[in-house]
Amino acid sequence: MFNKLENIKSLEVELSTYCNAACPGCARHYWGTSKKLPNLVEQHLSVDTVTKVIEQIPNAKEKLELHLVGNIGDPFMNPDIYLGLLEWSSLVESIHVDTNGGMQNESFWRNIGRIENLHVTFSIDGLEDTNHIYRVNVDWGKVQRNFRAFIRSGGKAIWKFLVFDHNKHQLDEVHKRSRDEGFWRFRSEASMRISDDKTVKNFATKEHTKLKEIQNKIKDDISCKSLDINRLYINAESRVWPCCYTSQRYQLSHFNLPELTEFSYLYNHYKADFNDARKFNLQQILEHEVWDHMKQAWRDRESCEYKVCWKTCRGGKWKEHNAVSVVDEKDMNAYY
Repeated sequence: MFNKLENIKSLEVELSTYCNAACPGCARHYWGTSKKLPNLVEQHLSVDTVTKVIEQIPNAKEKLELHLVGNIGDPFMNPDIYLGLLEWSSLVESIHVDTNGGMQNESFWRNIGRIENLHVTFSIDGLEDTNHIYRVNVDWGKVQRNFRAFIRSGGKAIWKFLVFDHNKHQLDEVHKRSRDEGFWRFRSEASMRISDDKTVKNFATKEHTKLKEIQNKIKDDISCKSLDINRLYINAESRVWPCCYTSQRYQLSHFNLPELTEFSYLYNHYKADFNDARKFNLQQILEHEVWDHMKQAWRDRESCEYKVCWKTCRGGKWKEHNAVSVVDEKDMNAYY
């Protein structure tokens, strides 16, 4: 068993693997470029599947945080997201969505701004002259119109700013801009993502060095973040995973890249649909023996095929990463 169903407090959902952007640090591209991986499966997760999963979690309305995330795509690319938000807002405690903000129209954003328990994080890495350097293909004017429509209709918006060499000089200006525009919160993070752009690479390399120094001090065991915070993840294929990292490795292993074949055990020993939320209920999925195998494999780093678990959750590394990567976070309530 991975976790008890009644323990689940957070559900992360990948609503779509489509995206309007071509960010060079995204898993949908060859690393460090804006070139999309071949044979990438682009699809949307159905609203009905998400609803079905939510309804299986005890006391979801009182405790469940629903996070619509962009692992390989952007949630707002799903054509049914508006209907989904309306439905899920009555089923969960809160909804949190991450987006680059460059899709849909102003009317759409005004309408969802009226959903009381909805929070939207706009990933905006600069201003008109810099946002496009990393957020390739994202139109600044459209992003600005969209977040203004959302905020002015009552929406709670968070401005998330990835700091690179090319935009770090704008940090104070962007922070002030977020207040002036009415954002609820502002958060900046030092990025480890890489790019063809030399300025992006330079800053990422510096931050990666900081993390390596911390990682070398971390004890050699795994403290799974998803277990610690009682979270589950569902990807656009309707597959249930502990987190976006395990899901991503499974999705990318379809491409047979040498560094992404760590889930061969799942292919060789279990039915391909063992974690399909359309075919099995959550209780059945959580009780599958694959999770016991995964936990046992964590004990031996050398033979463990789940390398991504060592990379992301070794010794609770995710806690240390958060401490390093978050440069600044301001609660914008002070400005209301």
